[in-house]
Amino acid sequence: MQQYEIILESQLGQRYGTLVWQENAAGQITGIFSLMGIDNPISGQKDGQRLSFSHDLRTAVSVLNCHTVLTLCGDSLYGTVSSERSVMKISGKKSTEPLSLE
Repeated sequence: MQQYEIILESQLGQRYGTLVWQENAAGQITGIFSLMGIDNPISGQKDGQRLSFSHDLRTAVSVLNCHTVLTLCGDSLYGTVSSERSVMKISGKKSTEPLSLE
């Protein structure tokens, strides 16, 4: 299981959260993208150092259907979260505190 502390660069400023995922032997990933206290399930694929997954991004006022593409680089990650409305940058660092998907 992998866990990262992430920063999403939204139109309303930086939003902090976590990204936790696990990978099976076929490279499929499942996990949770937590942002502003809301857990958003993810599912997608890991190919080498690239993650690609779809998810809803729920906020207090809306739900966005998103696709996220990330590149892993050592203990860091970076990429974009795309929705019908916008493309937002995302970055993060590997967390030292384990989190469970349960």
